[in-house]
Amino acid sequence: MQGLTEFLPVSSSGHLTLAGHFFGVTGPQLVFDVMVHGATLVAVIVFYRRDLALMLSESWRALPTLGGLAGWRSLATQFPHAHLAAMVLVASLPTAIIGLVFKDQLEALFAAPRAVAGALLVTAGALVASRFAPAGDGRLGVARALIVGVVQGVAIIPGISRSGSTIVAALFCGVGREDAARFSFLLSLPAVAGA
Repeated sequence: MQGLTEFLPVSSSGHLTLAGHFFGVTGPQLVFDVMVHGATLVAVIVFYRRDLALMLSESWRALPTLGGLAGWRSLATQFPHAHLAAMVLVASLPTAIIGLVFKDQLEALFAAPRAVAGALLVTAGALVASRFAPAGDGRLGVARALIVGVVQGVAIIPGISRSGSTIVAALFCGVGREDAARFSFLLSLPAVAGA
């Protein structure tokens, strides 16, 4: 089930929670959860290996140019993959804060099948609403990255699709479809590793 739902915008954690409820699995399954999320991490790294390599190499080359505000402003044009890496870090901050502050409340939702079912309906509504997102210029700036990061933080709720909600948020912020999807999956790396 994890393999089928992780890369679709349908909340793999919500489906796993409901499947566990229906099959009578009780208690935390820490080793299992770590293994399936580790496999997800490997799959994303393999699929985006070229982008990740460029993000690392460009970030290293861009460091000496970031001495002033002008250097930061030119980052997106001179080093687009370094800019992407910076936006992944920026978007990861609100996710980490939300996850740490609301950890106990969010973990309690994994034992609440009705709440998970409701969250799955919220995900479905967001996906339908994405059809009405305006066409964007594709540019991803700090403000847009922070909005997507906050949405990813909310998607810690089981039943709210992390990929679906971050892609929809990026689309409504004006990011192009392909860039929104790529950013969402690259943004999953620190979130999944942190979880």
